[in-house]
Amino acid sequence: MKSIISFLFLATILAFPIVGAAQVITNVNTSSQNCQCDTINVTFAVTAPLNVGNEFKIQLSDNLGQFPGTNIEINPLLGFNVGNYNMDAVVPCNTPQGVYKIRVVGSNPVIASDTLSNIIIGRNPNTDITIYGTYTYANEQRFCDGDTAILVGAAPPLGETHQYQWFNGGSPLTNEINDTLIVTTSGSYSVRVTLGLCDALSKDTIVNAYTPPSGIFHTPDPSIVVITPTSIRMCEGTTAFLNGPTPVQPGIEYKYQWLTDSIDPFGNPVYKPLAGDTLSTLQTDTAGVFYLSVLEVNGGCVDTNKVGYLVFVDTIPQTSIVNVPWPGQSIPSLSLCFEDSTMLTVADTVFWPQWQHQWQVSYPPGSPWIDIPGDTNFYLQVDTSLIADTADYRCITRNQTCTFATNSLQVLFVNDPIFQFFPSDSVATCAGDSVLVQIIGNGLNYTWSDGYIGSNRWMKAAGDYGVVATGINGCTSTDTLKVGIYVVTANAGSDQTIAPGESAQLNGSGGVSYFWFADKPSYFNNQFISNPLTQPTSDTTLYFVQVTGPNGCTALDSVYVFVVDTAVDPGLYANIQNLITPNSDGHNDFLNIPELLGDDACQLIVLNRWGEEVYSIFPYMNQWNGISTGGDELPDGTYYYMVKFEDKIRYKGPVTIIRNSK
Repeated sequence: MKSIISFLFLATILAFPIVGAAQVITNVNTSSQNCQCDTINVTFAVTAPLNVGNEFKIQLSDNLGQFPGTNIEINPLLGFNVGNYNMDAVVPCNTPQGVYKIRVVGSNPVIASDTLSNIIIGRNPNTDITIYGTYTYANEQRFCDGDTAILVGAAPPLGETHQYQWFNGGSPLTNEINDTLIVTTSGSYSVRVTLGLCDALSKDTIVNAYTPPSGIFHTPDPSIVVITPTSIRMCEGTTAFLNGPTPVQPGIEYKYQWLTDSIDPFGNPVYKPLAGDTLSTLQTDTAGVFYLSVLEVNGGCVDTNKVGYLVFVDTIPQTSIVNVPWPGQSIPSLSLCFEDSTMLTVADTVFWPQWQHQWQVSYPPGSPWIDIPGDTNFYLQVDTSLIADTADYRCITRNQTCTFATNSLQVLFVNDPIFQFFPSDSVATCAGDSVLVQIIGNGLNYTWSDGYIGSNRWMKAAGDYGVVATGINGCTSTDTLKVGIYVVTANAGSDQTIAPGESAQLNGSGGVSYFWFADKPSYFNNQFISNPLTQPTSDTTLYFVQVTGPNGCTALDSVYVFVVDTAVDPGLYANIQNLITPNSDGHNDFLNIPELLGDDACQLIVLNRWGEEVYSIFPYMNQWNGISTGGDELPDGTYYYMVKFEDKIRYKGPVTIIRNSK
């Protein structure tokens, strides 16, 4: 304890210095009782000036009162004028307990004060601390966390009494005033010891409650997923490296024991040491909860991590892919036509919600596998929208950390048959004629829309003919043949009746060129024009005209030229019936020609446009209704009939059959 007691006495200031006076420093005073190491304040007065450059110093005597020249001021004081002064000094800490004197000396001139101050210097108590239950590391004392350390202050000499106050971090500890302190936590401890009027504070003693680190961390690995700081997930067959702490402080050594959780016979959870696993690193490929016990060899402190390190191991999602049929399909196929598709699926989908899938393709087969964007279901529809060619397919199946590549299946796309029509896919022929069309291609068979099967056929009817070609694997392709018919409408004009010796003007139409001929010898002025003049040599001549159209097709038509002799007056038969409509409506159902028959038994002969006899009856009784001699209905059209009496022609002329007219 510092004791600074200053007594100031005013010095008499002389108007003029007294040169050669015996004393000039006087009235030296300070505190009368002090302790070792105390700082004291000394006051004094100068009654006669000293010389410029003078320094004042403070000297302490020995315990016999003699001054061996020991200066104790903190800093010398400059001064020479008369007046009052004060200086600080420190009592040497090694000063034995006793009674001493203090004086002030000057340096210019060298003189000592004429008065002395008597002081008592007391001994400071011993502040040494004795420590139990720790070990020393560096500049600190350590004890194991959970244990205690004991700090003991110095005992007083015989006959003396010490008082104690313990501190932690510079703050007094409440009620800790005994010589012993029980320490359970880390801190910077010190003690103040009081002996009489003197006290002293010990140096700080650093005491640490120490626990060796026991945390576990794993060596990073791309195949291992970190879930939390104390848990990882990995795939079956993967090895994880779990690491304990290693000493970073020099001189520290650790020993290790790895443990896992277990159950004792009573069902209580316990730690089970892993035999032989006493290194800082544990290699494990199994699931479990792992712990680490770390022993610091130096101090014997041990700790086991409180939170277990969890290792999850996932099972590899081994599966395969198969080809499955579509609904209604009996047998699936990996050999497809370009318009077909097939379904591939993962065979084992029990754990599908936890599994992730990614379909891959290798195209051309044998090339590196690449992901098919967006195809992450457990099934895959393969068609030409993926790859329009033969390719290999597989599925990558994943769970949390495991990845498995399935077997691969090759889907073969078979080309549809290719074919074409020869000479063209659009042909034409003349009416009544035909054209040969051939199919050239690699189809195995060809089916036409009208039921015909084959690659070559004669076409004679107009229309669109679809063809389905069937190739290998049952693949098909279609095309259409267009067939056109060039129709030439030949017209030889109306039948004519002329008198013997007259010429008939023929009138053909419907083409670009013409050729006339007759069934009997006739004379033409030009057979190659549309309207030649002709002179028949028979009373009934059937003329034909061959009309050629712009496409080179021809058609034939005919016209009758009747030569009526002078005995027959054509005017008498101007109103002879020339139309029948045999539709049973009661009008014109029969050829009714009573004016030609009269009361005679006449023969009726009906010819078609080509001069062929189609009906004959004797005697005729107005009963012909457009049938043939055999009783079949004749087609609608123009026919020619003759009425004969006694083998002589009484009349010949046209008649038209129209059945649907009412």
